[in-house]
Amino acid sequence: MKQFRNAFADEHKQKTSPLKAAVGDTRRNIRLRLGQINTDRKDSVAAIKKLREDSFNVALSTQGPTVDIRPYLISQDIPQLANEAEAQYPAFLLYLFICFEKFVLKQFEKEAASADGRTIQEIGLIAASLLADQRYMWKGIPLTDVLVAKLRRVCPLLFGIRGTMQTVEGRSRLGWLEKTGPSEESYGQKMRGLGAGYAALSLRSFNAKAPAIPMSDYWRAVVSICNTPAGELWPGHFAILYGLIRDYHKKFLTFYGAQARGVLRRATYDLPARAPARCKDAAGPVSVLPLGWRKEGISLD
Repeated sequence: MKQFRNAFADEHKQKTSPLKAAVGDTRRNIRLRLGQINTDRKDSVAAIKKLREDSFNVALSTQGPTVDIRPYLISQDIPQLANEAEAQYPAFLLYLFICFEKFVLKQFEKEAASADGRTIQEIGLIAASLLADQRYMWKGIPLTDVLVAKLRRVCPLLFGIRGTMQTVEGRSRLGWLEKTGPSEESYGQKMRGLGAGYAALSLRSFNAKAPAIPMSDYWRAVVSICNTPAGELWPGHFAILYGLIRDYHKKFLTFYGAQARGVLRRATYDLPARAPARCKDAAGPVSVLPLGWRKEGISLD
């Protein structure tokens, strides 16, 4: 993805490229629209419309190069093709999706600093809606893998990847990617935002449309953290878990009922209770979540 994105951007920022203006304008429009998202659902609906009109539809309708899309769809069964031409997908549209997922994940990280998680929910709605749009799919397959691949790179703990934070290689494996070294606070914020964003993408349903990320993958992410042995738990696990469940417990209970209640008990009672000393500060906010839920009439007892 990175190799393709850089090569495409370099080629079409040249003055001789007929796509120069369109590529630059659509990319800037995506960044602008995502940066303007707030908690108002009407604004989100308007943003989805403008993103379609001013960016994704432009890339879809603009004549330009194509690319074999199959290497970017690794979790789906590729249908039988009559010829290699059927594997082609607009390179401009693929480039926009790669830029879009980068901006979305960065916005998740940024919005995690706010006590109000509704903006992340709106960003998740926008991303899920565009990924579920049949017009931008290839033979009915959405480009969700482009988003998940980047998520797996920046937030491996969501996918059950384990390691140590005591070596440079281990920290990189667990999503501590900045070469200069982020602070514990910024790393925690990043993990919270990505956890909440993952929930916003997966814990939703559209009429006659599948969510961008299967709802079962949300269950898998929460449970994989709960099943992590105490010796392999790190503060990042609790930061992600906090993001996953703080604003999404009601939806989780709605979709999974009593089973979700059991998982939330493990997440908020059992896991913090066996957290090693290095995780105590990060486990604290997770352990007190049920106190706030009781005020909403939700008890895990």
